[in-house]
Amino acid sequence: MTEHNTCNFEKEFTMLQCKLVAEHNRFNVEGITSAQYNILDLLATNGAKTTRELADSIHTTLSAISKLTKKLIDKNMITQTRDTHDRRYMYHEITEQGHAFLQKAAFSRHGVMNRMRDGLSEDELRQFAKLCRKINQSLTGNME
Repeated sequence: MTEHNTCNFEKEFTMLQCKLVAEHNRFNVEGITSAQYNILDLLATNGAKTTRELADSIHTTLSAISKLTKKLIDKNMITQTRDTHDRRYMYHEITEQGHAFLQKAAFSRHGVMNRMRDGLSEDELRQFAKLCRKINQSLTGNME
């Protein structure tokens, strides 16, 4: 990739990222971060998880998960319970309030996705999805 293309890619990616963050913040009156959202979504989809399972799933440290889950507990979005057989393990589970937040967030997210899709042809959507998958694989490979 030429230096000009690299600069253009970075500029366009940064602008897209800023717009997506702005959209997230516009509808996020609860102050939930992207990482906290990922935890809520993971728990809603897969059920209760240990601290280690959460850390592995979102590619972060145990201490980072502890801070993130503490804030979600304080907002009554999740609960935390100790394993009855092995007290070293803590399980996290989404609450009704957490589910309600995800439903509201999904409505906002769908609106953003619809606006993004409106500007693209079917072929461009397929290309974009393919590129996103490829970038995700590259980033995942670099994190392991």
